[in-house]
Amino acid sequence: MDVPLVKGRNFTDQDTADGQPVVIVDEKMANHFWPNADPIGKRVRTGGSNAPWLNIVGVTGIVKQYGLDLDTRMVL
Repeated sequence: MDVPLVKGRNFTDQDTADGQPVVIVDEKMANHFWPNADPIGKRVRTGGSNAPWLNIVGVTGIVKQYGLDLDTRMVL
């Protein structure tokens, strides 16, 4: 998709199902939830209160997932 990494790191070979759960978010999500803070090292979870916490390791540019002419949505 050629979305640039703007902060943190990409996934590595050490990011496995047996390791610490990690995630990369886009700038829109990072700016929404942590407008004046560094999101690297913060945690999020999806899927309700029983879902595992995911540690943010990277931030990408804003992802235009639904078309270039449509408003963006936060991407996890």
